Amino acid sequence: MTGSYQQFSDFMGYKSKAYCVELKRKGKLVFTDDNKIDFEKSRARISGTADISRDSKVEPKPIPCQPAPAPTDMDFNLKNQYDRARVYKLSMDARRQKLAHEREVGNLGSIQQIKNVGFEIGRALRNRLTTFTRRAAPIVSMESDTKKNYEYLAKEIENIIAEIQGDIDAVRI
Repeated sequence: MTGSYQQFSDFMGYKSKAYCVELKRKGKLVFTDDNKIDFEKSRARISGTADISRDSKVEPKPIPCQPAPAPTDMDFNLKNQYDRARVYKLSMDARRQKLAHEREVGNLGSIQQIKNVGFEIGRALRNRLTTFTRRAAPIVSMESDTKKNYEYLAKEIENIIAEIQGDIDAVRI
């Protein structure tokens, strides 16, 4: 690919063709017989002869001198990932052993046992509430004093709650 100073400047991404003129003065551009710039060969020559210390257009970037950052807690924690993983594994093993021991002793039950107990407590609650309505309906319908009806119903409901709580406390899974 060949072209003019402006086309080469656009091709290389330079801001102006003036830099291309300076590259010609330094002998870094390759021209064809018809006095056009050969883009590929010129690019190769520019990159092959680039000397940052002598090129007036390129200024070296200063290298900042900064002390190394102090290690943070996160760095310390990252260094100990293996230790943390090992401790986590040991704690999980201990928890599994504790659960196995409690299951053997009888402190823990299976999910099915818990479901069965819940079912039995639910059945007892249903039966007590059903009998409560049968017992309370005639008494409440005969009494016209709402305060006495409230006291009677509150006492009966408290008794039912105490009975169900006793059933729950008696359950051992």
